[in-house]
Amino acid sequence: MAKPVTQENRLGIRSDFQNILAGRPGDPLLGFRFRVSITDSIAGGRGGESFTNLGFSRISGLGQVTKVVRYVEGINGVTVHKLPGETEFNDVTLEKGKMLTDSILLNWANQIRASNPSLKVFIPDPKFMKTVQIAVLDPSGKFVQRMHTLTGCWPREYSTSDLDASQSVILVDKLVLAVNGMTESTFTQESRFRQPE
Repeated sequence: MAKPVTQENRLGIRSDFQNILAGRPGDPLLGFRFRVSITDSIAGGRGGESFTNLGFSRISGLGQVTKVVRYVEGINGVTVHKLPGETEFNDVTLEKGKMLTDSILLNWANQIRASNPSLKVFIPDPKFMKTVQIAVLDPSGKFVQRMHTLTGCWPREYSTSDLDASQSVILVDKLVLAVNGMTESTFTQESRFRQPE
């Protein structure tokens, strides 16, 4: 005989559903809630520029590739040995809607060729390399579950989407970053930390 649905049962079902939303250790992470922060690599975010809440809508390219070094021994020319060689971090693409008064991405791209009037040449701004942190959030958007930290980043490409009178679309800024290093940190239910409001 089925048990009647009681207030306690309803609360229990609701609690299980909330646990699912919060993210259990065995569940894959959801990729639609994230936050990006950009800080000066030299200053480490202390005393330098720091940008958060830029409203990026898409991030692609996270990853790395290690080249394979092959060699064959003279005593055994049948087998090819494979050893790890140079590791290269993929370019990462950031995309966001273009805002009326927002020129942060373009200004960063222009730091690569900052003008020096006294020398009459273009030289990089000392702060053109920055650290980019990508926080993967839980569905509520309050807690960090995984942090991707990209170091030594600089814009190798900046572009804005095409203007087209026949289309009703949002203008999108795209920034392609050259990346010199990447680390990942995972936060469990016990260690995850709340995002600043």
